[in-house]
Amino acid sequence: MDFPKCTVCGKSTKNNCNKCKSAWYCSAVCQKKDWALHKLLCANFTTFIETRPTTEIDSNEKLPPNVVSTTYKSAILFPENATIPQLIWIKSNIESTYEERFEKRPLTPNFHYYETLCSGLSKYMEMPSAHNDDDVEIWVGDNSLAECKANRCFATLNAGYFHGDVGGIFRPTHPILYAGNAIATRSITTQHEDPVVGKHEQTLYQDVTLGDLRRAFQFMARKNIIFEADKKNLFFLGDPGQWIDAVKISVSGDMYFDNKPKYRQVSIKSDHDIFTDKDTDVSHISELMGYPLLLRKSEYEDSWIDKVKKGMLLPHPFMNSEPCLLLRNMDVENKDGKWQSIDAEKWDHGMDSPVLVARKDKKDLTRYQVEALVTYVEVFIVPFFQEHDPDMSTRSTNNSITKNKREVVVAKFGSSTLFENFFENFKNMKLAAYRGNTDLSWANAVFFDRS
Repeated sequence: MDFPKCTVCGKSTKNNCNKCKSAWYCSAVCQKKDWALHKLLCANFTTFIETRPTTEIDSNEKLPPNVVSTTYKSAILFPENATIPQLIWIKSNIESTYEERFEKRPLTPNFHYYETLCSGLSKYMEMPSAHNDDDVEIWVGDNSLAECKANRCFATLNAGYFHGDVGGIFRPTHPILYAGNAIATRSITTQHEDPVVGKHEQTLYQDVTLGDLRRAFQFMARKNIIFEADKKNLFFLGDPGQWIDAVKISVSGDMYFDNKPKYRQVSIKSDHDIFTDKDTDVSHISELMGYPLLLRKSEYEDSWIDKVKKGMLLPHPFMNSEPCLLLRNMDVENKDGKWQSIDAEKWDHGMDSPVLVARKDKKDLTRYQVEALVTYVEVFIVPFFQEHDPDMSTRSTNNSITKNKREVVVAKFGSSTLFENFFENFKNMKLAAYRGNTDLSWANAVFFDRS
């Protein structure tokens, strides 16, 4: 006997929700994970199922020529203008089409029968189009992205998660995934053997379960690639081990208009483009210390970009010099002749972007670690070169320092032990009051994981 699958992890189980009887869980742990989403519909599910409409066609009314029968199937609506999903009834027709190729074949019917929800879906959207995830279909209007508002329900459930994070001037920060209404239905596809057409599939529709609410939402949110919010999202369930703590270094506009901190904590998926994109750069200083950091330009926030467009100008809204400190060239061989320089055309051209920072080995990274490393370069390395090579900052290349001197510099400042000592001292300064600011959250700051 095949048992239902756990709504969260997919394991076979006999245990369902005691109240709605419409979602299955293999353990209390999985049920707790699903609860924030499940409770939105659980309490009213049993009552709703009892309200199934009767057929609209009474005994005195004839069915349309191509409709064999009609009924209603339950579905889940993610409404355009509301924050909570809703249970709805969708009209379902069994329709027929005449197949000329079946003529004069006495063992084969001349009509092909199939089930369609189009007439029921038309109440909610024009030209419905389905996107499949196993036994769940997500219906949206073909023209919804161009003609409708962003789906408020999905935006609420998916708050803090985004599917885009590519740098660019005045680009939409996070393009809309769903607009207009979205509807989840349950379908099963069966295989049939026909003497004329051979093997073919037939799709039939069933009532949704509340386990389908989880499956539908996870499918809709499958392109989530980055999470950034002050409040934890309790609805979306990220795959265990697939999300990594990373850091964004804010541009001045983020801080001035949106009051965001210079270093802010984010989470990214392990297949984020920062790990493969050719525009990603590696911090030499972090690489020397044994925990290489990747840096990649990110997007501007729509909220303050619109303000800049309307004339609410900050003298320098696109300043972000801190990433340049991490990207100073510390290649002892100096193959490119750019020792202690950066790619100014890319990173220091006066229109800086917010910058995403992640560990190359995909281990977690904290804002404390990034801030400490930036400050370490600013306090130790930059003053050293200003003293020994004062003209360095005005040249695109730097060949004046010999290889022996470069080796001395790398041995001195590329030491993880030296930086670790600095990290602890910097932590104490932050807790005491550094540059006039006391940040008690630094009490939880830990050094880089080197395991």
